[in-house]
Amino acid sequence: MRHRVYCTVLNYNKGCFLGEMSLITNEPRTAKIRAMDYCELFILYKDTFERIMEKYPDFNEKIQDIFRKRLSEIKGECEDF
Repeated sequence: MRHRVYCTVLNYNKGCFLGEMSLITNEPRTAKIRAMDYCELFILYKDTFERIMEKYPDFNEKIQDIFRKRLSEIKGECEDF
């Protein structure tokens, strides 16, 4: 029987966003999220995300930078296991 290992990789604060990795890579989500307190969530569908990224290149670059940073952080955390 396999045991799953769960760890906290990132903590998000007010105003943060999540889910961009799946939108960018077209891969299924790789993590589960658990809220520690009340939060409001909004859904951004892939087609809308792509239109926004195309229309606003500066925003696109910022999201890509955040994506690369988070990917690096996740890889670093996973190497500890």
